[in-house]
Amino acid sequence: MPKFTKKAAPSPINNIRARLTDLKAEKELLVSSINQCQSEKAEIEDTLPILIERLINIHTSVEDMCNERSTYDKAILELEDTYAMIFEGQTEALMDNPEGKLQMRNGSVAMEEEDDEETAALKRELNSREANHAVDML
Repeated sequence: MPKFTKKAAPSPINNIRARLTDLKAEKELLVSSINQCQSEKAEIEDTLPILIERLINIHTSVEDMCNERSTYDKAILELEDTYAMIFEGQTEALMDNPEGKLQMRNGSVAMEEEDDEETAALKRELNSREANHAVDML
C-alpha cells in the first residue's frame, strides 16, 4: 500500500465550466441592473418635460403674485400717506381756527355757509376721502 496516493489533478475543463457559469450569472445580474436603470431613465425622461412645464407655470404665477403684492403695497402706502395728510390737515385746521369756522362733525370737516366755492369743494373732497378710507378700513 502506497503511503502517498496521487490525487487526481482537477480537470481544467471543470474549472473553466465553473468559471463560465459564474461569469454568465454575473452578466445576467448586470443585464438586469442595466434594464432597470434604462427603465428608470425612460420614466424620468417622460416625466421631466411635464415637471419643467409645471415649474415654468408656477414660476410665472409666483412672479405675477409678487407684482400684485407690490401693487397692493404701493396702494396701501399711498392711502396711509393720504390719511396722514388728511388727519394732519384737520388737526392743523382746528388748531389754526380757534373760532370754530371749521367744525368737526363725526370725524369730518363741516362746511360753513360762509365758505367760498373753492373751500367748500376742498372740504367735500376731504370728506369724500375720509368716507372712502373708512369704508376701506371695514
